[in-house]
Amino acid sequence: MICATPTLAELVRLYILHHPCLKSGSRYLYGRSVGSLESHYGYELRACDFADDVILPWLSWRLGTASAKTVKRERGDLLTLWRFAFKQGLCQNPPIDVPTVKIPRRSPNSWTVEEYQRIVAVCDLLQGDMRGLPISKAMWWRTLVTFLYWIGCRIGAALAVTPSDVNLDRRLVRLAADDAKTDLEQVLLLSPQAADTLRTMLAFGRPTIWEYPYSRRHIWEEYKAILALAGLPNDRSHMFQKTRRTTYTQCVKHGSKEIASKQLGHKTDMSRFYLDESQLDITQAANLLPQL
Repeated sequence: MICATPTLAELVRLYILHHPCLKSGSRYLYGRSVGSLESHYGYELRACDFADDVILPWLSWRLGTASAKTVKRERGDLLTLWRFAFKQGLCQNPPIDVPTVKIPRRSPNSWTVEEYQRIVAVCDLLQGDMRGLPISKAMWWRTLVTFLYWIGCRIGAALAVTPSDVNLDRRLVRLAADDAKTDLEQVLLLSPQAADTLRTMLAFGRPTIWEYPYSRRHIWEEYKAILALAGLPNDRSHMFQKTRRTTYTQCVKHGSKEIASKQLGHKTDMSRFYLDESQLDITQAANLLPQL
């Protein structure tokens, strides 16, 4: 039962009830944003506590403790919950114009093909089996990183692929709309190598191709260890999304931006987010100006 002045955690649950199509990842992040606000004050807050003298001090503090990208998302989540609380009559203070958070725009980076080959090679050296599964860690990881390279999908979409999503006779794989940020279903052609990858994993007859027997958060730690063994950077900017940028960049290099964006499930040019121009042979001043 939600009281007249619900806690922010209860407010999140009420917001989710009013938005049944909200994806599980978004639901989780709303809770994280509320946790960020409450961690600053050190106690549980309620919907009626939303006010400028609550949000603004938190925003100033948070900008010094987290990345601009994280703070921008949390700011947006809290403003959404504040507007919802006010609309529901749970808060007397109308939402204010909270200062926006600017995110420095950095040039996208991707792996070179040689670097990605090193990642695959390290996967082949992994020891042991996946807990409770008849699959070696080496095979599980090698097939996953190979698939991610060829398809360019997000890690969540890859882990959601089921045997019924695969047609090896036609070399096709379906990425469900439920697992895409764009809410678009994709049916993509598999390269021979990617098809062999799926054929190997299908033989195990699991509910999903890459069933993961650990906490979903643990997969990031395992991948960081793989990158370290490959002698590659493994901070936040070099996780699975970098493979997605790699696929996009290579599609542009050997095809076009249109092909690359479509492969990643976008209808518009996404080069400002995904294209690593350092991988391309682009004419610049160094190629043109006379020597001094």
